[in-house]
Amino acid sequence: MLLSSVAAKSENGAAIVAHVSSGNLLELEDGRLVRLAGIRLPADGERAAQGAEEARAALAGLIEGRAVRLEPADPAADRHGRLVAQLWRDDGLWLQGALLEQGLVQVQTRPGEVALAVEMAARETAARRSGTGVWAHGLFGPRPAHRVAPLVGSFQIVRGRVVRVAPTERYIYLNFGTDWRSDFTLRVARSSERSFGEAGIELEQLAGREVEVRGYVLEAGGPLIELSHPEQIRIWPGLDPAGDEPAS
Repeated sequence: MLLSSVAAKSENGAAIVAHVSSGNLLELEDGRLVRLAGIRLPADGERAAQGAEEARAALAGLIEGRAVRLEPADPAADRHGRLVAQLWRDDGLWLQGALLEQGLVQVQTRPGEVALAVEMAARETAARRSGTGVWAHGLFGPRPAHRVAPLVGSFQIVRGRVVRVAPTERYIYLNFGTDWRSDFTLRVARSSERSFGEAGIELEQLAGREVEVRGYVLEAGGPLIELSHPEQIRIWPGLDPAGDEPAS
């Protein structure tokens, strides 16, 4: 019911933003709460609180009191009952893109929130290269794979070279060190493997490749990120001299 209702509103007329409560949360005049799909506010580091207020103020300045068009994720609601959507202002401004360009948010795709993932990544990359917003001080990554252990329980962008691929019956493990019991690891369930192949990512061929991944760091002997969808990983042929972005 929620998805069809939102789709109808998106097609037949714009919704009005009544209030912006944070850099990725807002309330519409009809009372619906909306979370902007595919992005997150950096929550760690000494500039997190300041950055969160900057993001809220920027989003409020862009859309508070304005009409917006919504394209819902699938499913359309998160576990808190909030509508999850990509948003465009009535004049065509893409809100996720605008916040990413200003370096106020990070890309965080989830299953069902991968629409425009390539476009979001491009805007985040541009902000990182120019040191815009949260990227100015290097507080939000990417983190080297060998320095992730103290960051268990937090969302991180992690970079490193895959040392070994270890397939099992249920999972494919990508190990970033010689000791899988203590070094950083990626884990992909066999049930998700097909989606990676369809995206051109052959997981069992990644040994020796430089990758960047993002997700919540778990404790599983050593630090581990679970990959559920291919938009979480970027594979690079090499790094540029600055060591930040892939060589062109």
